Amino acid sequence: MKPSKLKQQLLSRHGELAGKTVEFFERKSEHLKNVRLDSSGMGAQQNNAVLEASYRIALRIAKEKKPHTIGEELIKPRLIESTTLVLGKQQSNKLKEISLSNDTIKSHILEMSEDILLQVVEYLRSSPIFSLQLDGSTDVSYARISLETA
Repeated sequence: MKPSKLKQQLLSRHGELAGKTVEFFERKSEHLKNVRLDSSGMGAQQNNAVLEASYRIALRIAKEKKPHTIGEELIKPRLIESTTLVLGKQQSNKLKEISLSNDTIKSHILEMSEDILLQVVEYLRSSPIFSLQLDGSTDVSYARISLETA
């Protein structure tokens, strides 16, 4: 963008930032490089522990075969409430960073299932011998697939 158009954009759309120094914008640029975008395109800076907690909860939801919305509707509010009572308000604020929305849980479960599939395929490829046994029946209620590795 031409500098004149950039300045016009800054003044018309972001007037409160017009008086800021170049260093301010450089710091903002560095900060944005460290921000992770979530599935909705929104910036969400998360540390590894918060992200791991989100994945672990998603795994439990999948294993228990519960609706994906249970994370946001039931689990997260109870976690925050319990932490506030036991450890205090400051400590519970950290739990608010854990993303447990329906879409997040769904994407975590999909990522984990894709990873499991890749691990199984890699295991089969690295295996020296394997066999696949299929039943020739056309009745799907009796169809079985047996996978054996030697």
